[in-house]
Amino acid sequence: MRQVGFSLFNPPSGGGTILGGDLLVNFYDNTTPYLGGSLTNPLLGSVTLKIDLVGIGGITPGLYTYNFYDVSSSGIAVPRTF
Repeated sequence: MRQVGFSLFNPPSGGGTILGGDLLVNFYDNTTPYLGGSLTNPLLGSVTLKIDLVGIGGITPGLYTYNFYDVSSSGIAVPRTF
């Protein structure tokens, strides 16, 4: 896996501007679809992403932004059917 992308949303009731933080992302083997309850699918790996939104002024309540992160150095091997 080389890159992961997602959106970050600050709800209108967020209470203030989000300037950054740490985001823990877990990757699970989903070849057997998750149907609810306890998660028993094997964990493929985890990565902590450092989120820095200061350069764009942060995310004010009610707004969102897209972010992409290079996770190639994490060594996580994701199956093609992920």
